[in-house]
Amino acid sequence: MIVGASSFGGYSALIAVVEKIFVEKLKVIKDTVIVQGFSLASLLPGPVAVNTVTYIGFKLGSWPGALVSLVAVVLPSMILMIILSIIYQHVGVIPEVQNFLLGVVPVIMALIISVILKMGKGAFDNWPQWLILFITLALQYFFSGYWVFFIAILSGAILGLIFYAPKEKPSFNLSQLNWQPYQIVVLVFLLISLLVNFVNLSNQPILIQLFSVFSGVSLTLFGGGYVMIPMLEELIVEQYGWLSQAEFLDAIVLGQATPGPILISATFVGYQVAGLLGAIVSTIAIFLPSALLITLIADLFSSSQTGTWEPIIRGIKPVVVGLMLSSLWILLQGFDNYIYPIFAAVLAAFLIIRFKVHFLWLILVSGIIGVLIL
Repeated sequence: MIVGASSFGGYSALIAVVEKIFVEKLKVIKDTVIVQGFSLASLLPGPVAVNTVTYIGFKLGSWPGALVSLVAVVLPSMILMIILSIIYQHVGVIPEVQNFLLGVVPVIMALIISVILKMGKGAFDNWPQWLILFITLALQYFFSGYWVFFIAILSGAILGLIFYAPKEKPSFNLSQLNWQPYQIVVLVFLLISLLVNFVNLSNQPILIQLFSVFSGVSLTLFGGGYVMIPMLEELIVEQYGWLSQAEFLDAIVLGQATPGPILISATFVGYQVAGLLGAIVSTIAIFLPSALLITLIADLFSSSQTGTWEPIIRGIKPVVVGLMLSSLWILLQGFDNYIYPIFAAVLAAFLIIRFKVHFLWLILVSGIIGVLIL
């Protein structure tokens, strides 16, 4: 719940919060588990951040852990988005709320900085990993689009296999997979959720239409929320006419401003179209299918030899650091003047690293400062 309520700023912020809680404080996982989950989520459809948390939940507590983690990371932002949707219907977007959320950004930057420093200690002990970092930053600087994100992850995995593959390669083939009845049930549900998008549902109840649209997006688009925005606009505004262009843009703004994944905008859409039940159905549809997919894959391959993943993880770890460095620049773009956020982020990072100040206190203080001066 803490992760879902405090991870402003997308997947990098979420990774930072997860690392702080589960690796440093609770010490229940290693950062390699986070990297492995992030890597797998990056190569599958759906929101990367939420699927990474779902993967971590599976590693900690099998299927129940995955489902609990999914609900816990989405529920806080869903509740907040429903509240904002109700307010929006009556008074529109409130500037003070936006300023509070903008004021939180430097603390998120501080969390990312602290995690970069920690992960960097074990990620750059030889030149190939520095090369991978350089490639990642160069791709992020000179190009844009999801394909850059995908190529960075893929390059890290390939270079990891080239430079760090063990001499004795572990063997594994698909015939070793042993399907269980519950896994087949999940697979059938995913296939139905996917195939329903090819059926004309214009005469069906609105809740069925909402589930169809958002489950299709969850299972067919790669790269997380920012990549999915154009497709959502085409479906929600152009094809179904559920929202106007202005209302859709407000949905995206609120999705960016609230903690948790940007695709929580689906909650806003569902509420505007079909009230509270529409908000719940839309939220389930956008997050559950892809979360089930990553859990199913993790479950099927959990018995495979871990040696297969180790060189890939070593190659992707510098990519994660590079993406987090790039995210710092992206977060700065919300400010007209960079002096305040940089100063506040450095100060917050110092307090977190040196004095172990809890980031939730810093979020509260930073948000209040945002209301007063931004």
